[in-house]
Amino acid sequence: MLREPTEMLHALYYQFRVDGNEHLPTFEQALAAEPGRRAGRGFTRHTYFRQGLQYHAVARFTEQVQRYFDMFGRVRVQVVLYDDFAANTQGVYRQVLNFLSVKPTRVTEGFPVINGSQRVRLPWLRNLMSDPLVRGTAVALHAWLPARLFAALQQAESKVMQLNSRPEKRPPQEGELRRQLKKEFTPEVERLSELLGRDLSHWSVTQTSSPQALPGRMPAGVPQAGCRTCAQA
Repeated sequence: MLREPTEMLHALYYQFRVDGNEHLPTFEQALAAEPGRRAGRGFTRHTYFRQGLQYHAVARFTEQVQRYFDMFGRVRVQVVLYDDFAANTQGVYRQVLNFLSVKPTRVTEGFPVINGSQRVRLPWLRNLMSDPLVRGTAVALHAWLPARLFAALQQAESKVMQLNSRPEKRPPQEGELRRQLKKEFTPEVERLSELLGRDLSHWSVTQTSSPQALPGRMPAGVPQAGCRTCAQA
């Protein structure tokens, strides 16, 4: 699933802010820190996915999609555009099921929102629970604890993390930064349009204000697997 690069990176930054991978307080600072991070600087002990903080590299969709095409064959890769998914969730979901040769027997009208924009209530609690030492201890205990007890602890952790966050809309991108990124990603959008055979030039149009991100949706009854970085990415 691909999304307009400027919006995707903005959403990715805030997702990383929620789960602790990103510690810099503004999107602008995170983008400016990329050169230092390429040199191995600017991380914390809670950084679990350093490559994801190379924001501009993440948005190079064309070369990444081409690798999938080269490796698996184009007919075996289903590319979904987030625009289509947000506008017609049920229709796109059916298309994916058809691509997978899965009968759409569980398609419903209800697609509850998941992975919406959030804000952490207590960053120190999030940092404590995601601390590498704490995580390492939990992994070590896994071999010694009964499976039911370990599962119960995992459920308790998930509940605490859920209570430690609250829904909150992301602030809009700054106009000048948005225009700059749109211009910067225009060649990438053109290459992707050619690769997919679809006109994506509207991705390069600068709007007067940044639209609020549409939250991801999942069909009712489908298991919602945890994903730290997909977050509308």
